[in-house]
Amino acid sequence: METCAVCQSMIFPDFQRYTYDSRGYVCAACDGNTYCLKGMRCPQCGAREPFLIDATTTLTMWDAGPQGALLDHNLVWGAESGCACINCDKEGIVWDFQVLDS
Repeated sequence: METCAVCQSMIFPDFQRYTYDSRGYVCAACDGNTYCLKGMRCPQCGAREPFLIDATTTLTMWDAGPQGALLDHNLVWGAESGCACINCDKEGIVWDFQVLDS
């Protein structure tokens, strides 16, 4: 069992994602993004944002075009959604971009 070099919380490698860098073991919560992309990083170039993520949404469709797609913030995406790094063009699924054990 290790502790996070940033927050000093216990890291349980069998149950919890973490990374290891120059600071030592770092839990996913302390490693980078803290909101929509929390725990994500490109496995190829290390970028923490931006990513292209395939998502679905519900919208009102009129003959003149859609309404409400992004205004309602009802986007749905998950671990199996397609994902690509804008920085280096690495492609995969969201799960591939999660912080993994080092």
